[in-house]
Amino acid sequence: MASGGGGGAACFGQIRLRKGEVLRYVVGAGGGGRGSGGDGHAGEDTIIYRGDVALMVAGGGQGGKFSAGPNMPGGDGGSARGGWLNRRGGSGGGVTPGPAAEAGAAGERGATGGNGFTFDTVAGGGGGGAGGFSDTMYNGLPSPGAGSAGINSGTSPGSTPGGGSGGGAGSGAGGSGRIFVVLMRGR
Repeated sequence: MASGGGGGAACFGQIRLRKGEVLRYVVGAGGGGRGSGGDGHAGEDTIIYRGDVALMVAGGGQGGKFSAGPNMPGGDGGSARGGWLNRRGGSGGGVTPGPAAEAGAAGERGATGGNGFTFDTVAGGGGGGAGGFSDTMYNGLPSPGAGSAGINSGTSPGSTPGGGSGGGAGSGAGGSGRIFVVLMRGR
């Protein structure tokens, strides 16, 4: 039995640059799940740096948990900081006694979590949804990723950007975080 991985966070902001200034960024990868026998890996953070200072961070979701018995929570969704809008990813679905699999939680103002899957003595929690901006005027931003269903193999990240993986054959992976930057010409 395996719980789902958490969805990645989303961060939106504006950064003022000086003429000739260079920023660097790191795009985090979705975490890797496990086929069996261990917890899934967390998704990596996506970060924008000025020099060595992290200006904006969208955290990846935590990996799902693996166990021979029930009572496993899903991986926590990632958190964001440094932006105007910082949105948390949804937590992955857990596995409860019975066994019964829970659906992953929706990301904050974002995508839905994946459905859990239970069959006889096997259960896999759904992946958490990615955080998003559904309550804002930023309609042109890419849609957040939904969590994968629990029936999916837990050996790969969520099937959509930022979405957590469902716990299936093994524990689910955490989804990567996402940062949105809009470049604007200064006066």
